[in-house]
Amino acid sequence: MKQFKTIIFRLRKAVEQKRRLFSASEPDARREELLNLAVLHIDNLEKQIPAEKFFETTHPNTVKTILKNYKLAEDVVMDEINAIQESYA
Repeated sequence: MKQFKTIIFRLRKAVEQKRRLFSASEPDARREELLNLAVLHIDNLEKQIPAEKFFETTHPNTVKTILKNYKLAEDVVMDEINAIQESYA
């Protein structure tokens, strides 16, 4: 469970870092919209974290597979966040 929450924490931190980075530059509605979209994706990932009971009753290999898929989703969202910066570099 902790690993899932760590992923969410890293993603939220990345978005906030981008917001701080962009706050020094000219305001841009499209960039803000993209950051907000990334936040929505993070919120959706957070909602998909299995309940604590799931981890107690599910085979460890199943949990590993779900965590692997979750990490792939993390990579996709991180790519989205990084693409926002690259498009304005």
